[in-house]
Amino acid sequence: MSEIDAGFMPNAEQEILLAAALMSGERAAEAWREWKARVPLRDVYLDAASFRLLPLVFKNVAPHVDDDYLAVLKAAYRQAWIRNQILLRRVESVLAGLAAAGIPTLLLKGAALTEQYYRDRGVRPMGDLDVAVQPERAREAIDWLRGAGWQIGKSSSLEFDLRFRHGCPFRDEGAQVEVDLHWHILTECCRRDFGDALWAAARPLRIGVAPTSALSPTDALLHVVVHGTRWNPLPPLRWIADGVVVLRLAGADIDWPRLVALAVTTRLTLRVHRALRYLRERFDAPIPAETLAALGAAPVGAIERLESRHLGGAGSWSGVNASSLVMALAHCARATQDDPLPRRLAYLSSYMRQRMRGKRVAARLAKRALALPDEP
Repeated sequence: MSEIDAGFMPNAEQEILLAAALMSGERAAEAWREWKARVPLRDVYLDAASFRLLPLVFKNVAPHVDDDYLAVLKAAYRQAWIRNQILLRRVESVLAGLAAAGIPTLLLKGAALTEQYYRDRGVRPMGDLDVAVQPERAREAIDWLRGAGWQIGKSSSLEFDLRFRHGCPFRDEGAQVEVDLHWHILTECCRRDFGDALWAAARPLRIGVAPTSALSPTDALLHVVVHGTRWNPLPPLRWIADGVVVLRLAGADIDWPRLVALAVTTRLTLRVHRALRYLRERFDAPIPAETLAALGAAPVGAIERLESRHLGGAGSWSGVNASSLVMALAHCARATQDDPLPRRLAYLSSYMRQRMRGKRVAARLAKRALALPDEP
């Protein structure tokens, strides 16, 4: 298994479509013509990850091409614009309500990127909304959401989530809108010191009348590439577009030594290095060579290397496999990396016991190795 796996990297056709979305002028038009020749829209099913790129392709190539396919692109753009207007109106009410309750918020991912960097509500489709609060305010935020009619989504247990996970989802069934409430900003790093550093550097933002904040350009770039280079049944190709857009608009404001330091201290060096190298080599993203050199020379521990080899195979916890166990080990290692060994072992034991919810991990793995069926 390669350290950069197809679970989050584009295939040849998707990379050409990304070029149509991100390159300038004739280079974008040429990529669009090549993609059409390979993937005729009328004849094949377009994968969902590629479909999500079509609004950005429309915005980028419409001034340079004139063909029948532009109607398809425009329809995708309008659909995204309408849906995003609904989502942003709902998150405005959530942000305003939490602010009125005295709970500071940090807007993450699609909504923040749309407002700060894309600056067009039609070019980046969003499936949900991500709002972070500080860990000590998480219970208050949960109570507020429940009081406002939001239903908590799938969860192991709230106590488990608050201790071990980055957040949990809430759903407004009437509007068919989901808000992911975070109390840790990254799934991979549920550490208070890391979160404090990102909160301290955050910048003010308003969504309508609602006050909130957003990650600094440096931290937004880190968040984009770490979140994107994670296994997903629907490859999140948008991380590539997000990263390039952030770099082009705010590259001069990025604190590269800070980004390197955060990647190293969170044991995410391999992922950040390979993601940034890919953006620079394939899409001319303005990333300093010395930054890549610093990331490439940084020390990398055994657990991070093991995690990197298994990123493309991380499956669900209901069907235990080696990759999901490696992800759990890496999570625990990051969360407790500065703690004494007895505390680290206690955390790992408690995490695994709660996460597996009584599953016989060793027995399941042995049965899979011997190709025996699991007991019902």
